[in-house]
Parts: sequence; structure tokens; C-alpha cells
Amino acid sequence: MRLARHYLAGQPHAQSRYLDAFASFMSLKNFTKVVLEVWPSGESNEGLFRYNLSGVMRKYETSDENKRLIELLFSSPHQV
Repeated sequence: MRLARHYLAGQPHAQSRYLDAFASFMSLKNFTKVVLEVWPSGESNEGLFRYNLSGVMRKYETSDENKRLIELLFSSPHQV
């Protein structure tokens, strides 16, 4: 978790290769927790982060529970 926080908090906000790498071996629940902890503030950073994250998360929409968690993450990231 600490390593994920370190890499995902970097600029430009979490390149998709880092997001994809950590999402590939972490549970979706733990990955989501880390994503929420490093979610950037500021409109331009948040936009780039959302863009990179959305491509990665499409792969993990494999169950209804995962889909619900991903939808919740993108609809209100500070309230998951």
C-alpha cells in the first residue's frame, strides 16, 4: 500500500502505466482506497488523473460489485 501511495501520488498525476501496474495485483477495494488517498486537488490535475484512471478501471468492471465501486469512485471520489 505504501509503495502504491508513493508512485500514484507523483506528477503528472499517476501515469496510466503506474495505475495499471498496481491495479493488476492489488484487490480493487485496496486499489480504490489508495486512489482516494492520492486523488489530486485542482481542476487540471484531477482531469488528467480521471483520464488515466478511467482507461485502467475499464478492465476491472467484471462484476456488479466492481462496477458499482468504480461508478461510485468516479461520481463522487471524496465520498466512497
